[in-house]
Amino acid sequence: MVMNFVFLGYFLSLTYFLGRFVYQGNISPSVDKPVAFLYSSVWGIISLTFIIILLGVVRLLDEKIILIVINSLFIISIFKYFYGKKIDFHKIRPIKRRFPANPSFFIFAGILFIILCFQFFLSSTPPYAKDALIYHLAIPKIYLKARRIVEIPGNIYSNFPLNIEMLYLFGLSFSNSIFPKIINFSFNLLLSLLIIMIIKRYASLTYGIIGAIVWNLIPSAFFIATIAYVDLEVTFFILLITFSILLFAETRHRMRCKDFPFFSIHFFFNCRFLVYKKYVLCG
Repeated sequence: MVMNFVFLGYFLSLTYFLGRFVYQGNISPSVDKPVAFLYSSVWGIISLTFIIILLGVVRLLDEKIILIVINSLFIISIFKYFYGKKIDFHKIRPIKRRFPANPSFFIFAGILFIILCFQFFLSSTPPYAKDALIYHLAIPKIYLKARRIVEIPGNIYSNFPLNIEMLYLFGLSFSNSIFPKIINFSFNLLLSLLIIMIIKRYASLTYGIIGAIVWNLIPSAFFIATIAYVDLEVTFFILLITFSILLFAETRHRMRCKDFPFFSIHFFFNCRFLVYKKYVLCG
């Protein structure tokens, strides 16, 4: 359980700093910190998946090589982020309370925290879902064994390796089958944060937390957040596309992120190709 929690913090930190390194200078300081954190994390996720795919193309998909390359980039991105920054401890002021004063906020925040803790506990169990055992985790394991992306006869899903499965491959490179489920759970954390930000922008922070609670209490959403599937990631990027377009339409004079919706669409189509067909037919 402790190792899973440490890996969750490691993965979120890795995607954030790697995203800031890749997308440096394109997020205005005037943007809210939660929005900047979300955008940086998504850029880190996109970069991480393509790095693993590139290693698979050049036949270097080995556990040690993956960890050396990714952690080296992680260290470089941290150094790049803190390089040249000077902290004046004399100018540090106490943090002002920005939370609503009404007790309902703390009640709903506590409920959301309990739900997420329960999901994390279920995510810390060995994988058992059918689709995860057949191809979401089985295919990355075969890629690691072959040290490259290979065609698997009888398994059509191996012909188009999904970006999310490349993230699961990164978790499997630690020789731990639970880490891919923790990666999937981290997407639920980002999705809950995204729901809170959207509702807060048009209502209040308390209503945003209530919206996140409603989402996490949906039986199918609660179940998918605890297994290594890709449906949660599809939902996250569909909502992220909408939020990105709305955010650019409202703050384009302050924020240079006009290309971000296109990258979101690109990654969303790489999460699950069947959704693309439904998206086109229904749209």
